[in-house]
Amino acid sequence: MSLQDLLDEHFTYFGKRLPTLGKKVTIVTEFEPLPPMQINSDLFSWVLENLFKNSLDAIDKPIGEIKVTARYIEVDQIVRITHRDSGKGITWDNRHAVFNPGFSTKKRGWGLGLTLARRIVEEYHHGRIYISWSQKGKGTEFTVEIPVPESGSRDHVSRIAGLQRNSGF
Repeated sequence: MSLQDLLDEHFTYFGKRLPTLGKKVTIVTEFEPLPPMQINSDLFSWVLENLFKNSLDAIDKPIGEIKVTARYIEVDQIVRITHRDSGKGITWDNRHAVFNPGFSTKKRGWGLGLTLARRIVEEYHHGRIYISWSQKGKGTEFTVEIPVPESGSRDHVSRIAGLQRNSGF
């Protein structure tokens, strides 16, 4: 499964589950055409799910938003995924600690979710995951960057964009 398909499938699935969770959370997605790349769909899906569930837990108001973008950064040869929520935010002191085993601000859980997410992104996909923005009471944005192999070229991205325009997407 391509990363593009995985992102579409993942957020369609969670969009259907949201009404059963008792909060009014809007999901906004902006996915640009992405080049082909090798990913482990099962593991990467787990990363997306962990970020999503953490966002839902962090949104402590009755109404919230989760915004996810994905774009190919040609100059850096990476796909950059940003995942931003309107939750309670993460303090400056905890920005790096959230990736440590056992760290949690929740009453339940083991504090391993982001530790495993980092391992999946860095060790299996040779990328990186980090907090790119957070403000107390406003939310948090995680960024995931995955390198694109040489075969992922601009021509391929242009071809995909043309196919999407012609297919009515």
